[in-house]
Amino acid sequence: MRPNPVSSDVDAQLAAVGHAERRLVLYALRDAGEEGGSGVRIAGVCDGADDASEISLRHSHLPKLEELGLVTADAGHVERGPKFEALVPLLDYLEATYPGVDQPDAVCRRDQ
Repeated sequence: MRPNPVSSDVDAQLAAVGHAERRLVLYALRDAGEEGGSGVRIAGVCDGADDASEISLRHSHLPKLEELGLVTADAGHVERGPKFEALVPLLDYLEATYPGVDQPDAVCRRDQ
């Protein structure tokens, strides 16, 4: 049986939005695109968060999003990847259905 490419795309999109810190990156990229930009600073995604949040983004979440073709990341910057635009309707739906759930203050770890 051959893999279904549509099913694979759905699985990839659901995996991408399966963690709040990944959603923050994706929302930030979507919003930057609406404002005429193409990317965001990694440190700006969880601005003011402790080092653990940035380490988690750099070593866990961004590689996952890169693997899925949704972002490209370098030392301190994240850009939209080739498959990003297909994810925007899902991001819009999640934000409209669950307003305020993915606020940086609720998601990112802060120093006490």
